[in-house]
Amino acid sequence: MAMGGVRRDNTPPQERRRRHRGRGSGEADGRPVPQPENPVPEPEINLPPPPNPQPSNPQAPSMDQLIAKQDQMIANQNQLMQAMANLLHA
Repeated sequence: MAMGGVRRDNTPPQERRRRHRGRGSGEADGRPVPQPENPVPEPEINLPPPPNPQPSNPQAPSMDQLIAKQDQMIANQNQLMQAMANLLHA
């Protein structure tokens, strides 16, 4: 007896692939895709204009000032950690 399944139709493989591709669209079968007779027009979307960008704050610290402040905070933190370590070992 032969191994394997029995193919019920004699459709060549190219036609089988063509038949199943895009199932449901109608295009793959050669049928035209149905178009509505009176398509509904897309509504116009009126978006408000984008807000004006906020001007930069003239009182904001400069990047150099922020970096100096951060360096000072790190130095203070290191001093605090060292003081805590000294207390633990005292």
